[in-house]
Amino acid sequence: MKNFNKITIMDNFLENDLYSLVLKKFDGIEYEVITQNKEEKYSYYSDYKDKNFPSKDEVYMAQFCTNVNLGDDDIVDGVLSKIKSEVKKFITDDDLDFRTQFNSYRNNGEDYLRCHFDDYIGDIGYVFYMLSDEWKYDWGGLLHYVENGEIKTVLPAPNRLIITNNLENWPHWVTPVNKWSKENRNTLVGFAVSDKEKLKSWNSEYIWSENVKG
Repeated sequence: MKNFNKITIMDNFLENDLYSLVLKKFDGIEYEVITQNKEEKYSYYSDYKDKNFPSKDEVYMAQFCTNVNLGDDDIVDGVLSKIKSEVKKFITDDDLDFRTQFNSYRNNGEDYLRCHFDDYIGDIGYVFYMLSDEWKYDWGGLLHYVENGEIKTVLPAPNRLIITNNLENWPHWVTPVNKWSKENRNTLVGFAVSDKEKLKSWNSEYIWSENVKG
């Protein structure tokens, strides 16, 4: 993998016409509510020395909505192909597997991710925000992460793609979307990996769309 920052942000990722089609495609999509409670997850991070990171006796929790059946049409193919092209600029291995799913954090204050790492599931991650409105600071759904002991924040934004280097140690979490937000925080989320062992963790813990492969 090439050296790059923990997070790379790309705004205005899609052409306006394609972005409009994407919003229509995923408007009102059906999804499943996922609730996670993993009692031993933080014990796996015992070597990570940070007094503000959750202690090993805490329970990792998350709740969000997901749909892995993205379909197979020109709109989906166009978006995922563009994402894949950008991801491959950061990694030298051509034998990559990609997994992508639709995730939504509803504007009811109940969906969130506790602090965690993603190194076990993919070398590179990506999040593409599919929003109609300019996101406001206090709507919630903020991606927080730690870099050099400081908390940094990525604000959701329409047509924004972020690419993450998961081989770096960067604890991150997502705050609930507040009830006054005008919309849900809708995203396409995925991972790219060359290590076939990591594919086993995908298959054991998650169901991912397989319509884009390296």
